[in-house]
Amino acid sequence: MENKYACDFSDFAKFVLLKYLFNDKNIGIVWYLTPDKNEPDYYHKYKVYFKNSQIFEYALNIDKSIAMQFNLQCKKEPDKFYIGKLESMQILDSVTFFNNCIVGAYADGKDYRKIWLSKALDKIKDCEVIYLDPDYGVPIDYRISVLKPLNKLSNPEKYASIEEIKEFFLGKDVLILHNRYPVGVEHNKIHSHLFIRMRKEFPKRFFYIIKLNPFMPRFFLIISRYNLIKRLKNFLIQNNICKIEPFKGLFTLILPENF
Repeated sequence: MENKYACDFSDFAKFVLLKYLFNDKNIGIVWYLTPDKNEPDYYHKYKVYFKNSQIFEYALNIDKSIAMQFNLQCKKEPDKFYIGKLESMQILDSVTFFNNCIVGAYADGKDYRKIWLSKALDKIKDCEVIYLDPDYGVPIDYRISVLKPLNKLSNPEKYASIEEIKEFFLGKDVLILHNRYPVGVEHNKIHSHLFIRMRKEFPKRFFYIIKLNPFMPRFFLIISRYNLIKRLKNFLIQNNICKIEPFKGLFTLILPENF
């Protein structure tokens, strides 16, 4: 997550997901914040803002309250975006944010990521549901189905390692992980590889993928100690926010038994 990405459509989607699915739980959001790259920001066109009429109208039809809060934050300092805008919104009933930067100008030595992880775990220790927001998600090369260690990646700060995911999930009910679809790989192949890997890493747990359909190539991996299918149907599908594959709403629910 970079500050400049704040308030885009994927942020809107993650807050819709958390509100409709887990708003009765204590939620911990770990941003995996990284310094903004010094490059053109192509994401202004994805902000949930009245000037982006197609996205804004779509968001209004999903959840007017959330859409209007996003619009308000975009109107304030329209050329400045940061995660504080997201944290100031009154969307979730009980939420804890961890917004320390994971690398970059704020880092302090080679063990900084371990220190960052320790601080994150302490901050969200009382939460039941954990949401992790790295830009890219799990470091899997989906072309060959190989899990890559962070030290083999050119941009490790953009991923959550399996070890970190295990640490965050320990003692929790549910963990949700943001992922970006890599270019050039079929989505079904990605889903299949990911479910296979998760079964190996988290035996006897339940897994779901929530695919974001419009505007941005994103999906959310859910790991749970309990079967969530009834909750998914009652909170998402009945509200017409999510549909079961192959049908599409804002989200599509993808189940592991299909692979």
